[in-house]
Amino acid sequence: RSRNWKVSTSRGLESSDVVTLGEHSPYNVAVARNNQLMAQNRTKSNDSGGVIEDEEAPAKSPIDEYFEGVQREFRLRRLSSRHGTDDKDNVNEILYYQLWPLDKLRLELDEAWPSGAGLAREPKS
Repeated sequence: RSRNWKVSTSRGLESSDVVTLGEHSPYNVAVARNNQLMAQNRTKSNDSGGVIEDEEAPAKSPIDEYFEGVQREFRLRRLSSRHGTDDKDNVNEILYYQLWPLDKLRLELDEAWPSGAGLAREPKS
């Protein structure tokens, strides 16, 4: 499902050039929401003279929600099914994850590059 994000202009809400697929908001929208929430919390903290517990604050930051949404989306899009039969000729639906071209590239890079292609595994200097 595709969704166009509206932006506020002097003429009101207009369609933007940002179109997303899936349930999550675009990354730049998540970052802006996170910055806005942080600024609101700083303002509340300064007004009260210290750190306050905000009961309305989300448990997760909008950026965390974005990355979790992306991971859910990838799992759903990679999941495929086909019909197969078992030993007794019963027709069953078989669920499996399909390998995407980028997944294949990552696996090939991991095999070709001795230390692996994952940036998260690079030693810190």
